[in-house]
Amino acid sequence: MKKNLVFLAILFATNSFGSAEINLNSNTLGALLDWQVHKKGYTNYYLGARYVNNGKATRDKRTYDDKFGDGTLASVNFKMMNQYRYKQSGIQGFGVGMGVSTEYVDFDEGSEDLIAVPLRLYANMQFNYRLSLDFDLAYAPKILTFQDGINYKEFKAKFNIRVIDNGYLFAGFRYVKAGYDYEDDEGTDQEYDVKLDDDIFGGFKIIF
Repeated sequence: MKKNLVFLAILFATNSFGSAEINLNSNTLGALLDWQVHKKGYTNYYLGARYVNNGKATRDKRTYDDKFGDGTLASVNFKMMNQYRYKQSGIQGFGVGMGVSTEYVDFDEGSEDLIAVPLRLYANMQFNYRLSLDFDLAYAPKILTFQDGINYKEFKAKFNIRVIDNGYLFAGFRYVKAGYDYEDDEGTDQEYDVKLDDDIFGGFKIIF
């Protein structure tokens, strides 16, 4: 994972277009790098890297929640986006895309580690020069989830306001849940979920 992040950082430094984002709430701190590596026709190709830390991850076992300790999420991703503009304005429009990522989830308490390769869908709406919406949906079933995990789910929605030419403030909601299985004292397989995030967040984004 560290080698991948170093490679992506070098690639980002040599590319002419990219973005950096910091987001947080009372329990979570996240950082994201995203950059365009190729463009063909209407399609833009991106590579990205992300880190999220949550100090109050919780575990669901059917009917109860309990604190599970610090949760860390690190990932790299690839996506393709098609952006469409309305001819009248040249600014307003929408975008759709798809991609894949590699997610590594670790918790301080317990031995549960997870590596998932979820498939991702993206969408955005550009209302005018200053206002836009972003959506991100990801899911990895058991066949794409490894180590102690059995599935991975993520949803993010974000409202952006451009405050300077290359800078945005934003607020949004993020939901990240990882599914695990274990064998109880009687040798029966049991399942439970760990919520890495389930809250609103805010932050800023800079375009390079």
